[in-house]
Amino acid sequence: MGEAGARSTGFDQQSRGDRVRVAILGQAHWSHHLVRLLTRHAADRVDVVALPGSSAATLLLRREPTPGVLLRVGFRPGAPTARGVAFDVLWSRIRSSFPGATGVYYWLGTDLLRATLDAAAGRLRGGFQASFRDRHLATAPWHLGELEAIGIRAAYRPLPYSLPTESASPMPVQFGVLSYLPARSFAYYGGNEVFALARRFPTLPFRILGADSPPADAPRNVEYPGHLPSTDAIFKASSVVLRLLPHDGVGGTVLEALAHARHVIYTFPLPHTNLVQAGDTEAISGILERLLDEHQRGLLGTNEEGRRYVLEAFDERRLSRALADELVACAASTGASV
Repeated sequence: MGEAGARSTGFDQQSRGDRVRVAILGQAHWSHHLVRLLTRHAADRVDVVALPGSSAATLLLRREPTPGVLLRVGFRPGAPTARGVAFDVLWSRIRSSFPGATGVYYWLGTDLLRATLDAAAGRLRGGFQASFRDRHLATAPWHLGELEAIGIRAAYRPLPYSLPTESASPMPVQFGVLSYLPARSFAYYGGNEVFALARRFPTLPFRILGADSPPADAPRNVEYPGHLPSTDAIFKASSVVLRLLPHDGVGGTVLEALAHARHVIYTFPLPHTNLVQAGDTEAISGILERLLDEHQRGLLGTNEEGRRYVLEAFDERRLSRALADELVACAASTGASV
């Protein structure tokens, strides 16, 4: 199904058999992303529609066909913000209007971080306690403990993600570093550390995705290629990818880097990456120095183990079908209509 089909605002009225109708509500980008992949790989199991943000209210007007699962993506329950309170009210009305539907929360990363901060500050509202009756899924294994710490038991279900599967390119002739630093979250994504490293290694190109132009204080060896129709070429031109967040799901740039058989320095324990603590510039610098030395001696090969791992563990078809099966099981456990 193409992008237009993936953004349909209604269920397949002909949905029959054991397919479960799933309404995906919450964060727009990831709602449409999930519709696209679930439709591509698991249309025999689920009939999905994205109704992000306030468009979820159309469920209250349409009523039919009835969803078997209400999948809430990226919008944390009990948020004290005006938008959070409004969405919790809307969610509560939808849940009351479809008592046979199973409510499922899919935690992405930032939503969990904010919920944890709200819990620590005593800011969580009533919608948070109400979420305990629903199912919860986490996109990263290290999120399970964080969720449990705020009273939520969840299952790990990786987010399906489209990855390049063609043969990996050889390592580039020139050693290069790549990172993703969105302009609005520069410091949070480790921008200060990346720029400090660029100053320590002034002969190396540091390429930055996520913003169109560099800040005024960017080192001279930092390059911003701007918006790219495809990121394949820039991954192929890089030797190592840095992802240096203090809190993260399983980062997409990390998965892409591994799929391209590149080396990765990451602040979370993903196999076949180099694990560091967020903010530990000395440790990151030491790993870069080692990789650069191997490159200069002609010993730095592609990260084939990382590539094999990610293409197996994060295969988009397998993960899409696993998520669909989870949603079918959630619906069946409460007798939700299919």
